[in-house]
Amino acid sequence: MTLTGSKLYMSSAFHPQVDGQSEATNRVIAMYLRCFTSDRPRQWLRWLPWVEYIYNTAYQSSLHATPFRVVYGRDPPSIRSYEPGETRVAAVAQEIEERAAFLNDVRYQLQQAQESQKRAYDQHHRKVDYQVGDWAFLRLRQWSAASLPRMPTGKLKPRYVGPYRVEDVINEAAVRLQLPAGARLHDVFHVGVLKKFVGTPPAEPPVLPATLNGAVVSAPGHILVGRLARGVRQVLVQCQDEQVASATWEDLDDFRARFPNFQLEDELDFDAGRDVMYGQPYIRRGRRARDIRRAEERADRAAGDHADQGGSSRSGTCASD
Repeated sequence: MTLTGSKLYMSSAFHPQVDGQSEATNRVIAMYLRCFTSDRPRQWLRWLPWVEYIYNTAYQSSLHATPFRVVYGRDPPSIRSYEPGETRVAAVAQEIEERAAFLNDVRYQLQQAQESQKRAYDQHHRKVDYQVGDWAFLRLRQWSAASLPRMPTGKLKPRYVGPYRVEDVINEAAVRLQLPAGARLHDVFHVGVLKKFVGTPPAEPPVLPATLNGAVVSAPGHILVGRLARGVRQVLVQCQDEQVASATWEDLDDFRARFPNFQLEDELDFDAGRDVMYGQPYIRRGRRARDIRRAEERADRAAGDHADQGGSSRSGTCASD
């Protein structure tokens, strides 16, 4: 890939428009298949080679050429128009006539589909131009279903943070923001997640909230208690500006990795060989120690039962005398 001049660009599943070339290709191929098989859905496999041919020989504005010419370096071979009587084989003549009629139908349907999609897109989108020096609010990723239990009040929090200054305009669809120092986010954003700021800009950009997998995570405030859950150390974390009822259990190792500067030692004392559970030191016993303890308890119960039976026998003898 290096020798051919190809470059690798990272994308994200949160914003599929980043990989617009692949998404557009898949959408066009699916549209071609729908147009080919709209009135003959059971014959889609028969027309699949024609879909490939039409796509590879169609002019693309992004390439300023056809995909065929980009790959092979020459124009694709053209399909000759058929004139009745050019072939003496009846089957070939019928096949070519059906192909010509079918291609004319497909061209008309593709044109109608493109016009319809353009009207639908333009109705719900407006073009916003950003210039260097503008300020814009940033909309963070939508909270996933897995992160909602961690943030019961997440829906009531602001959807946008900022504003932040536009440092550079990459193109019509992407700009670079001047984020605070230490921000763990890429500074290039799609214009769809921005909202232009109107008014007096702040003296310095506000601090970004902490995020995890695209979801906003509140900063931890206190460690209430610790426990051992199936051999995994966990701590009950109360976030800042949150109630005690909103505290959540977090794995100790994950918590330390996400918040390395948080002083856990000031909250709970995790001794070597011990696990903290409900605020009290708890020494975990092995299976062998547990079996020995249970055997001793059974022996004590058996000895107690034997002593009770002996006392009952002596009492009966005295009564008979």
